[in-house]
Amino acid sequence: MKHIFLLSVFIIYSYSTIAGIDNNELKTNLVFIENKGQIISTDQKPVPFVKYYSKLNNLKLYFSNNEIYYVFQKPIYNKPVNENEDLKIKEIQTNTIKLKLLNSNPNAKIIAEENTQYKENFYYNYCPDGILNVNTFKKITVKDVYKGIDWVLYYDENNNLKYDFNIGVNANPDDIKIALTGKNSPYINDEGKLVIENSLGNISENAPILFQNNKRIDSKWAINNNVITIDYSEVVKSQPFTIDPQVFWSTYAGGGALDRIYSNCSDNANVYYSAGT
Repeated sequence: MKHIFLLSVFIIYSYSTIAGIDNNELKTNLVFIENKGQIISTDQKPVPFVKYYSKLNNLKLYFSNNEIYYVFQKPIYNKPVNENEDLKIKEIQTNTIKLKLLNSNPNAKIIAEENTQYKENFYYNYCPDGILNVNTFKKITVKDVYKGIDWVLYYDENNNLKYDFNIGVNANPDDIKIALTGKNSPYINDEGKLVIENSLGNISENAPILFQNNKRIDSKWAINNNVITIDYSEVVKSQPFTIDPQVFWSTYAGGGALDRIYSNCSDNANVYYSAGT
């Protein structure tokens, strides 16, 4: 089924509270939040194919059993009449990049693992009693996304998304074919990274690393007719192995208008810091 929808209404108008944990602590640890009906489309209907999501200030990630939606956001503010007037959002620009596993199992089941202590509560006009005690998890696994292949998604200690493919005995890794779509086409840069860009940010994925029989094997991406594949020339395909890419993203710096940055720097984890008003 082709999913055509906008998530911006949820992003702009949802209200949530965090139960049982300091909100500042939650911001430092990305998790997978269960969708229990709090995500709605622009026509106010549920989007049940989205099973889990994660959220940053200017980027939301939505996960189905064979897709990842990276929704970049940028708020645009009305110019205040005077300095004492609060800024009001005029609009929120969005730009989406979608990763899809082509010809994958449409009935693959997602198993959430490592339930955290974080709970979220959501309140909407259509559910004034709230959607309460929504669970969050550190890892999700899509079982048999291809025959004999599991897709495991989690965040590393620096909040970079990792998604492994665990290839079982006699499974065919050549089944794995990826489409990465947005307003621009993906490309492979000089460092061997898979990159796709848009006006609000970009995504890059390191060249995949394969692990078989406790041996690390450096692999590479290939793009043919906008279909992304992985080089398996150095592995024994009939034996189990793991494919281990790593996803990085960056978003625009700034809040949409009237921002002034006076200083900036980055740390050893490539986290960008800025100071200003």
